[in-house]
Amino acid sequence: MRFLTWNIRFGGIGAGRTEYDPATSGKNVKAVAKAVLAQDADVVVLTEYRDAPETGGVIKAMLESRGYQSYVSNPGLDKNGVLIAFGEEVREHYDVLHSDNFRIDKAQLDEVYYYRWLNLKLVS
Repeated sequence: MRFLTWNIRFGGIGAGRTEYDPATSGKNVKAVAKAVLAQDADVVVLTEYRDAPETGGVIKAMLESRGYQSYVSNPGLDKNGVLIAFGEEVREHYDVLHSDNFRIDKAQLDEVYYYRWLNLKLVS
C-alpha cells in the first residue's frame, strides 16, 4: 500500500501566501492536485488542507474524479485542516469508518487546532 502525505501550506494557494490570490492561487491549487495524482498513491493525506470551494474543493474534486473517496476534518471551512483520501483498491478491502476514540477538551485549546486532525479507522 502506497501512502502520500504532504503539507500543502495554506491550502496550496502558493508559496509565501496567506490569502487567496485570484491571479495565481487557482493555478497553484491545480498544480498541487496534479502532483498528488501523479504519485498514484493508495492513501493521500494532505495537511493544511482548506475545504473552501476555490482551494480544497478543487483538489478534492480532482481526487474524486480519479476514484478517490475523501474525508476532511474541516468541511466547508477555509481553515487549515486535514484531508485523507482512499483509492478504490483500499476501499475494496476495507471499510473506512469515523472513529470516536480520540477526544479533546476544546476549552483547553485555541480554535486553530480544532480542525487539524481526522479520526478514521479501516476495518476489513
